[in-house]
Amino acid sequence: MNRYLRLLALSMVVVYSTSLAILPVYAQSVTATFALSPRTKTVLVNTNFDVTINIKATATKKVSYARAVVFFDPTMLEIPQALEAGSMFCNYPTDEANYVADNEQGQVLITGISTGDSGCAFPDVTTANSLFAKITFKAKKAGTANLSFAYNGELEDEMSAITDSNSPSQFIMTSPQDGKYTIVSSLSTPTPQPPSNLGVDPRVVIGAAAVVMGIGWYMYPKGKSQTSRVVASTEGW
Repeated sequence: MNRYLRLLALSMVVVYSTSLAILPVYAQSVTATFALSPRTKTVLVNTNFDVTINIKATATKKVSYARAVVFFDPTMLEIPQALEAGSMFCNYPTDEANYVADNEQGQVLITGISTGDSGCAFPDVTTANSLFAKITFKAKKAGTANLSFAYNGELEDEMSAITDSNSPSQFIMTSPQDGKYTIVSSLSTPTPQPPSNLGVDPRVVIGAAAVVMGIGWYMYPKGKSQTSRVVASTEGW
């Protein structure tokens, strides 16, 4: 009997140990990432356009920290006004400011932090886009302007990152979605073309043509006969 109890106890230990090994894997099975919106757009030179940085996850997940580091070509784009942070995090601190926008280096860095306290709850990230921040860019010259996240799959300084609300928090970010924007000197307007049938049913057109041809065929012999009689009468004079 004692042998069976020992086997049962050993089995329970194995099951418990296995569950502990599986739990961290399951906890990290939900991932999140950044996505730009719109990801592509055509804009005019010397005009402003907005790009939002959104966060979305593979399933609903509470997060404690998110940092977006975005690079852009400063010869093509500039940031003419302050960034707008979203409301999902209670704090958006980065280097004594709400954000860092460097028009010389072509870099944006914005961070959101939640502590989990009653006044700073961990936000839920879902499969839908959650607004993290909005950037207004000005197009400087014609060409292609790329926006790309700094990302290497690790929780490192100067890299984009998202962590969950576990203790300790886990890095859950996957590859972000960058953007590409076409800047043009003018937007071409297509020349309107008339419809091929002018909006008329082709069967009506064919029917009308048949009627006209029938009238012409009927009238032509009659006209020729009248002309002959007039000539004959003239010769009689």
